[in-house]
Amino acid sequence: MIKHKGDLIQLIGTITVFSLILATFAHVAMTPEYWDRGQPPSVDTLYKNAKQRLALQIQERSEQRSDLAPQAAVIDKVLEKANMQLKNGNIPALITTLEEARDNFVSIETSLSIGSRAPYGELAGQLRHIIGEVQKGKKTNPNALGLWSSRTISFLARELEVASPIKPIK
Repeated sequence: MIKHKGDLIQLIGTITVFSLILATFAHVAMTPEYWDRGQPPSVDTLYKNAKQRLALQIQERSEQRSDLAPQAAVIDKVLEKANMQLKNGNIPALITTLEEARDNFVSIETSLSIGSRAPYGELAGQLRHIIGEVQKGKKTNPNALGLWSSRTISFLARELEVASPIKPIK
């Protein structure tokens, strides 16, 4: 019970301050910036950025890395095709495309620098797993293939930045 007029004024003041704080928090919490901060980029954003970086590296380093640049461009196109097939639900064509990606990925093994062999092995193992899951008829998350594709394309872009471990035969 409120016995004095001063207690009522103090209570009203406290409620007003609390209401202002709550309203400010509610306003800030409703903005996209509040919810997006600190969040990792979406798979589509990662994929788009990786493709841009690879295209730039192919453009700038295709002469120095003639052993890798053409295959990297082919792998990029095959992965783009595989991602579209998965999103469209075309699983029989997806299996063929993933096998094509695997074959192209295997073809670059001799062109890799020593420091890239471990990440290459990890990515190759993940691709074999993805192919196996799709062949078994298990549902594949498009974000999983998209993330693997963005990691692979980023890997290829980084590999193009370093010198070739072998001298191309002319």
